[in-house]
Amino acid sequence: MAFIKPSRCSVVAAIALLWIIWGYSWVVMKRALQFAGPADFAMLRTLVGTVTLFMLLIALRRPLLPRALWGTILLGLLQTSCNMSMTTTALVISGAGKVSVLSYRIFQQISLKMGVIYENWICRIRYNG
Repeated sequence: MAFIKPSRCSVVAAIALLWIIWGYSWVVMKRALQFAGPADFAMLRTLVGTVTLFMLLIALRRPLLPRALWGTILLGLLQTSCNMSMTTTALVISGAGKVSVLSYRIFQQISLKMGVIYENWICRIRYNG
């Protein structure tokens, strides 16, 4: 399969579009919480995401069962329950702007620290195989 190398301009445009969509999603979530309770909203978000991912797997003719089933189940439950409950609770208590900045900032700090700590280890895996 041949890959087409994207131009620098298209990469920047894609990142900018993603930034706008993700940034505005917090406003949409805050507004949606006016019409649904926090638990209902978190459940609906999870359900829509799950159905969308399974439709994508079917469309791409990928296996529906993951290789590491129990690890995937554990990760999914922890990620979904912790992230959704904390995000929804924060949106109920505070403004969308504060929540989005804090939420994305934590991941940036973790990624930066992990990159510095494990840089040599990641490079060895990447180049050795």
